[in-house]
Amino acid sequence: MRKIIALLMALIVAAAIFASIIYIGENLNHHCCGEDCSICMELRAAEAVISNTGMAAAAVAAIISFLIITVYKPVQKQTKLLGESLISLKVELLA
Repeated sequence: MRKIIALLMALIVAAAIFASIIYIGENLNHHCCGEDCSICMELRAAEAVISNTGMAAAAVAAIISFLIITVYKPVQKQTKLLGESLISLKVELLA
């Protein structure tokens, strides 16, 4: 039971780091509206999550984020653009 709880906690921490990195990457060059900018406050909170969990975990999450963005997204877009299916390729399935 303790192993399951530890695994769930590790997954939650990894998800928080991953979400923080994605948020920072998407909103890094936003148009700041001044002193009480909500996006700037959220960016600081995301940076605090990363710094509080340790740089090793952040490095792993950054590598995973980079791989997902560079490998998975282009492949996903390419398959959507092609619109290929077994029927469009006229593949005959044998029973």
